[in-house]
Amino acid sequence: MNRIILNLILVLLAAGAAQAKDWHGIIPLHSTRSDVERLLGPPTTDRADTVFYDSAAERVSIQFSKGPCNVEFSPWNVPRDIVINIWVTPMLNQLSIADLKLNPEKYAKTQDKHRPQIVYYRNEEDGIEYSVDEGSGKVGLVKYSPSAADKALRCPEPSNRLNETVRFAQYSNISFASEKRILDNFAQQIVRYSSVNYASARAYILVHRARRGRQDEATARAKRAKQYLVNVRHIDPGRIEIVNASDREKLIIELYLVPPGATLRLSVLRMR
Repeated sequence: MNRIILNLILVLLAAGAAQAKDWHGIIPLHSTRSDVERLLGPPTTDRADTVFYDSAAERVSIQFSKGPCNVEFSPWNVPRDIVINIWVTPMLNQLSIADLKLNPEKYAKTQDKHRPQIVYYRNEEDGIEYSVDEGSGKVGLVKYSPSAADKALRCPEPSNRLNETVRFAQYSNISFASEKRILDNFAQQIVRYSSVNYASARAYILVHRARRGRQDEATARAKRAKQYLVNVRHIDPGRIEIVNASDREKLIIELYLVPPGATLRLSVLRMR
């Protein structure tokens, strides 16, 4: 019965594919991992549910479904290995928002709350978004997501909304391989408390500099963690905040999840 249901979902997806925005023939919720490799070949990097294609012109990350709604952390009711998001980062920084000639009636413009210089042009109908630096007019990121026609396939909102601040993890000067395993689990929890219809939880990376260490080294560690969450795990950078906390005997990184509308109540100085 489950196989029949999944096959029916694939048929329905194929029927509506023309309504979604594609990137090189790859369409969120309509293309499979096999389609991606047929069109692009083997990925530069394969991280199970996310693959990367790197070139001199751009870096592309493609995220695949873990399975339908009964699979933990699955946001879409589609089979495993269906494309759910495509992120394209121009590496040569040659794409200008003026060159795109976007129709203002189809694209909603919003400003990033935490990075005022960044604005987003979002077309909900096609599921495409451009992240733009207003100063230079350059496009820093293009996101291809499921279209409005596919919204019925979104999994139900989680009933266990985050109600209190949670310290997710604490670690010291561990290897980056070990740190990435912690960050992978942290990213899953961030996604778990993400939502379209209500405010999402925020993630905080607290860094405690070693008393005899350098602040720039501590800052670099925190920024590396954030970049991994954003570039590899597809977490919205506006939902992650880095803060400097009190010095410790050795470098300490703490990861927190904070409910929507709340702030992390610590005596800290926000990094800029």
